[in-house]
Amino acid sequence: MIRLSDRLRHVPGWVLDAVLVHEIAHLVHPDHGADFTELAQRHPRQRDASRYLEGYQLGLEMSASLGTVSEHDGEPPIDELPDEAPPTTLF
Repeated sequence: MIRLSDRLRHVPGWVLDAVLVHEIAHLVHPDHGADFTELAQRHPRQRDASRYLEGYQLGLEMSASLGTVSEHDGEPPIDELPDEAPPTTLF
């Protein structure tokens, strides 16, 4: 089963595609080893999507540190979501 954070509902389609390729690669290789990386990097914009998500995460953190009210308040960072989180609907 693949679970995605509902925070991804506003990202561009190519970013969501890269996230899905990343998660599908985990179905074959559960770790982030060389074989996993080779498979996940087959998405043509995987590196771009990683940079996009790093910036997106930074924006969420800066918003929280400035006290800006956000729909994401109280949610863990994207890369710290628990593996056993309930499935989330994007739309």
